[in-house]
Amino acid sequence: MDVLLVNPPDIKSKYKDVLGLTAPPLGLAYIGAVLEQNDVKVTILDAPTLDMDLQGYQRKLDKMNVDLLGVQTTTPTIKQALAVGKITKQLKPECCVTMGGYHATFMSEQLLRENDFVDVIVRNEGEYANLELTDALENEKPLRNIDGISYRDGNRIVETPKRRPIEDLDALPFPARHLLPMSEYMLFGRKQVLATMICSRGCPMSCSFCASSAMHGRKARFRSPENAAEEMAQLVDKYKVKMVGFMDDTFTLFPKWVYSFCKGIISRGIDVRWGCTARVDRFNRELLSHMFKAGCRTLLFGVESGNQSILDNVQKGTKVGQARRAFKTAKEIGMHTIASMTIGMPGENKTTVDETIGFAKQVDPDYAMFSLATPYPGTKFYELASKLGLIKVKDWTHFTLLMPVLETVDLTLKELQETQREAFKEFYLRPNYLLKQLSKDKLVFALVMYKVFKGALKMKSTPILGTSVDPHVSDE
Repeated sequence: MDVLLVNPPDIKSKYKDVLGLTAPPLGLAYIGAVLEQNDVKVTILDAPTLDMDLQGYQRKLDKMNVDLLGVQTTTPTIKQALAVGKITKQLKPECCVTMGGYHATFMSEQLLRENDFVDVIVRNEGEYANLELTDALENEKPLRNIDGISYRDGNRIVETPKRRPIEDLDALPFPARHLLPMSEYMLFGRKQVLATMICSRGCPMSCSFCASSAMHGRKARFRSPENAAEEMAQLVDKYKVKMVGFMDDTFTLFPKWVYSFCKGIISRGIDVRWGCTARVDRFNRELLSHMFKAGCRTLLFGVESGNQSILDNVQKGTKVGQARRAFKTAKEIGMHTIASMTIGMPGENKTTVDETIGFAKQVDPDYAMFSLATPYPGTKFYELASKLGLIKVKDWTHFTLLMPVLETVDLTLKELQETQREAFKEFYLRPNYLLKQLSKDKLVFALVMYKVFKGALKMKSTPILGTSVDPHVSDE
């Protein structure tokens, strides 16, 4: 079997356009590693990083032998993913076109019914489902025996039982980074020797806007600290990586695990800088000091709002006071801090938005991102917004966190977009903030500020429901 795994072209990437960031597609690299471990020939095509558009993909595909195509999907890139699938089926009619990832998992039936060139949807965790799928196709075995997939049987959509989550994450091989363009990844618009890692799957939290628990389960499964430290050592020794970003939903979920991991880094003498996410209620000063000694320099806190009622509405489970103390402690340790704020959550009005912007200025992180509330399929937020008819834009390409797609009771789409722009202006154009960045020689963060602010000003109004382009690939 010749397997091609594709990260589709991303023409509206908030990360690439606004932050100048391209990161390795870990999910595809894990699937590729498992397939290679079982003697399957694999190619990974990371189109966004290679600046490859659909025409470039078609030219590349024309020169390849492909028996199975696996396309990674997210909600804002599903249109491009479907275009990749359609092109592949047209050029390689015998190729099995599959899709996986968050959007495909939660919209599997719709994707299969509306796109006859899609053969199989791999739901939830895809490593071993893809392995069994390649075996079934090669040896003409029935697909009904593979857990965790959906496929078309005539006019009927078949959904096999949900696959059990992988309990022993240490049993997975390290991601197949040799299949990725490791020298081409960027941070702040400059090519950097960087990598991403993930040490856990699943989340026990109940945030209504997050699909992680629906994708990976409510039980958090962690790799052993030793296994994670070994991968970190490989990144430094084999790939000469200088920076690592941890993609875990909450890296500090279990402080004892973090202690052990940091101890492993220190004892191995691994010299690398890294950053991670942290909940404002799941760490203490001693833990942060230990992380700093192990090379951690950046923390991203999912604050969401400066208003307690909004936090309660979205079931965040944290307190505004905890967030205030978190930033104070992190900055005292010497960490760079990033505040992730969200505008337009259920119950939001102009007063609560002003509180959020004011809170961001008060805790004064090195960098703040003001996202617009976006109801992604698979979340409780999506179910509620759909039920109440709040979603006003149906073009999935606008579900980027930087463009408004739903209204609140008190804020229209236009008002939400204007409010987001004001948030960027108020935070980044403060004289004291600008002087602080220059006085500390934080040119990198100054560049981030410029790109984010510039990106916010370039945002255009989004089409309203009924006038937007349909997200699915048409015949035109």
